[in-house]
Amino acid sequence: MLQVIKRSGKTEEYSPDKMISSLSAAGDEIGQPLNSGDLRVIIADISRILEGKATVMSSDLYAIVLGVLGAHGFDGVFDSYRTHDSNAWH
Repeated sequence: MLQVIKRSGKTEEYSPDKMISSLSAAGDEIGQPLNSGDLRVIIADISRILEGKATVMSSDLYAIVLGVLGAHGFDGVFDSYRTHDSNAWH
């Protein structure tokens, strides 16, 4: 399973469920909730990018998430996620 390497050096298993919770919170925070279809597409794109990797740096995962949000036009969620979760991933 994919391991996320935190800034501290600690590793944690990548969890799509944790990502869904984080993305949902970012959307809810700004009154733009993501529906299940939006979340499926976002998670599928992130998973496709991460496919075949054994590890990913948390800062790289953070950048991937922002890239996917931007590519799908979720600008408000992008800004909320960037502000809300920047400390969690770095």
